Amino acid sequence: ADRSATEPDTYFTGSGLGGMYAAMTSLWLLQEEAKTFQTYVIAGIGWNCFARRLFLSTTKPSNNQDHIHVYSHLLDAYAHAIDRMAGRVCYYGRRHLTSQIKGYCEGIVGYSAAELLWRGGTVTTEVQNARDNWDACHYFTHSPWYAALTFLDEDVLYLNGETDGGCEDIDPVSESTADSVICPTSTRSIDYCATIADSSQALPVEAMTFVASGLFAFIVTSGLCMKIMMENSKD
Repeated sequence: ADRSATEPDTYFTGSGLGGMYAAMTSLWLLQEEAKTFQTYVIAGIGWNCFARRLFLSTTKPSNNQDHIHVYSHLLDAYAHAIDRMAGRVCYYGRRHLTSQIKGYCEGIVGYSAAELLWRGGTVTTEVQNARDNWDACHYFTHSPWYAALTFLDEDVLYLNGETDGGCEDIDPVSESTADSVICPTSTRSIDYCATIADSSQALPVEAMTFVASGLFAFIVTSGLCMKIMMENSKD
């Protein structure tokens, strides 16, 4: 829809998955309406590979993303591990990196994502402690509320929008084949299944019709026989 030039400025913002959706919505409007909306992702996750794989035609993630501003804690493993960010990415938390937070986050080093994120089954005490440290670490580092608390300090969030951990400009993932390594469009399971011969067979319609007809005839015949027998017994 057309928007008036006098309409107030609109900003998009979000945290966690909401930050991903905010970024993708701004990319969609940039592609569909050629409108640029300043977007702020706080303690969020990436979106470039997700958009490239499922919404390439509507979001065009290879477009310039300078309008997207990301604020991520230095020790937030969710930030870059799940997907790729782009735009102006600033890191905070260096000034308020207490020994407690540092200890929680150090406690996850040396463990795989499967050990930390999958919560089923019986695990060793060490793995359980690592999972507890993961939760405690991200209670601080992946929280918009903790981010808001630290942003009250002018030595964390500067007046120019920069942060105590520094900022960097990250280019979006291009549509070139070379970037397929960064954003793979397939998985090992999909590739493995593709090598297995297709053993599926066409639906045996004729056989099914024959069986269904035989059952119908049997039921009708049995019913008629029962009726005849009941009438003869009355006589």
